[in-house]
Amino acid sequence: MANVMLFPKRALTVYKSDDANIPFPAVTVSGTGDGSAGSTLIDTTQNFVGKGIFPGDIVYNTTTGTSATVIKEPVISAPATLEIKGAIILSATE
Repeated sequence: MANVMLFPKRALTVYKSDDANIPFPAVTVSGTGDGSAGSTLIDTTQNFVGKGIFPGDIVYNTTTGTSATVIKEPVISAPATLEIKGAIILSATE
C-alpha cells in the first residue's frame, strides 16, 4: 500500500467569525480604511468596482483579527465604499 505525503506550501491566518465563510486564500485588495465605521468600509485609495469585489467576498480586519462578508456589490458612484455584514471596522484607521 502506498503512502501519500502532503507538503503544504502556504498557510492562511484564520480569523474566527460568525459573519464570514471559509475564505479563499488569496488577497485581491489590501489597504487601510480611512473613513470607515461599523458595517461600512471606505478606502479612498481603492476602486473596489474595478478590482472585482463582489458579495460573498471576505474582508479581514487584521488589527482586531475579525472578518466579515461583503453583502452589497460596490457601485460606480461610490467605488471606494464596501457594505459588509458585521461591524468589524471600529475606527477610520483600521
